Amino acid sequence: MTKEKIKSWTIKAGIRALRTAAQAVLTLTGADMVNILTLDWVQIAGVAAGMAFISLLMSIVDLPEMKLEAV
Repeated sequence: MTKEKIKSWTIKAGIRALRTAAQAVLTLTGADMVNILTLDWVQIAGVAAGMAFISLLMSIVDLPEMKLEAV
C-alpha cells in the first residue's frame, strides 16, 4: 500500500468509527426518554469506544469506501 492509500484508509476508517460511536451514544441515551444528567456516562463512553474499536477492526477486513475510490 502506498502512503496515500494508507492515509485515505485511516481517514475513512476513522470517520466510520466516529459515526459508529455516535450511533452507540444516541442509542444508549434513548433520545428524550431519560434524564440526561442521571446517565452513566462512563459506561456509555466505554460502550461507544468498544464499538468504535470493533468498527476499526471491521475496516481492516473490508472498507467499502476504498473500493469506490479505486473505480
